[in-house]
Amino acid sequence: KQAYHCKVDIGTNEPAVLSLLAFPQATKRNKPAIEVGDAVYAQITTECPDIEAELVCVNSEQKSGGLGVLSSDGYVLTVPISIVRRLLAPDSQVIRTLGSKYKFEISCGMNGRIWIRAKNLDTTLTIVNFIESLEHIPKCQYQHVADQLVQGFEPVVRQ
Repeated sequence: KQAYHCKVDIGTNEPAVLSLLAFPQATKRNKPAIEVGDAVYAQITTECPDIEAELVCVNSEQKSGGLGVLSSDGYVLTVPISIVRRLLAPDSQVIRTLGSKYKFEISCGMNGRIWIRAKNLDTTLTIVNFIESLEHIPKCQYQHVADQLVQGFEPVVRQ
């Protein structure tokens, strides 16, 4: 972290650069309070192989749009990008099924990082363990396993 920008690990060989002025209504006097280790939900604006990637926390209308520093009481896990794509797929009902029983917030990044925050640690860890287990479960069984978790059964053991 420096005066007007910070380096962010986005899961590539080189860190990305996030300007502290790339937040809604940020000025030189009014910068966001970002600490080392904070999770940030941002989007890449520049992705040239010759220079560092640049991140911003504003959308095209200069509003936050859900971007910004994520709460420190959440949990960040790293999964394969295929899991994130499956969770974000339009036909995927897994997150909605979990949301019918557990109240939680989730942010899925296309770099394989997922941030989860629930009202208590047990709920957070239940959801984290479920998402981590998706790597070993065929896509066709995602919904079935999510339904079992919501009904209170243990997830299906991989075969």
